[in-house]
Amino acid sequence: MIRNPNDIQDGAKKIRMLIAGYPGIGKSTLALSAPRPLHIDCDFGIDRIEPRYRMPYIQPRSYDEILGDLKPENVQDFETLVFDTAGKLISLMGLWAIKQNPKNQEAPAYFHVLVNKIAAETGESDDLVKERLVVAYGTVARDKDGCTVGFKLPASVDVHDLYKYTRCFDVREEDGKRFNCYLVYKDTSKMDTKEFSHLIDGAIEEAKALGIETDTPEQLARYKEEWSR
Repeated sequence: MIRNPNDIQDGAKKIRMLIAGYPGIGKSTLALSAPRPLHIDCDFGIDRIEPRYRMPYIQPRSYDEILGDLKPENVQDFETLVFDTAGKLISLMGLWAIKQNPKNQEAPAYFHVLVNKIAAETGESDDLVKERLVVAYGTVARDKDGCTVGFKLPASVDVHDLYKYTRCFDVREEDGKRFNCYLVYKDTSKMDTKEFSHLIDGAIEEAKALGIETDTPEQLARYKEEWSR
């Protein structure tokens, strides 16, 4: 049956839409063309939008701030909420979610919150930040005899296609061919309590150096204790 779209406007459900695409193609501008939008600028990127397309906005630094700003009495004049970007919104939600649910208050969950926050601050991807932290503060893998685990690859091979957490410690030439030699670091899921605690401590120091708020020493000690059980 062919229907007139105007017939379903009254009483229709609210529309939830995700706009995805490469940077700079106009995702924010498109979203702000919706009816009477409020721009929740989690990315602090309003300066990248042409002035003629800018709309009323907030720039929250925490998810609690978003909840406070979006109370019904504050959004009566708006029909559309534009969260920009979803990735930065998730970063803000991470620590809030941990605090709300005691079951989430574990070291691995908090580590990934720190990864998200550092990535948001530096502009790196979460995967790249995690990789860098694991190599900088993680633990070198060892076999059952206690020997360090490593391998060499032809220089033409991208080590990331095989394993993420490695560090190149030497470059060798054999039979006229160049090889890179790598140390292997433990995946976070393979770390024991002491190893993971050292990783979190390193992530916290990097976060603090960037001006990122972290939990108190007492809270961090509780996360580590819960994870060790």
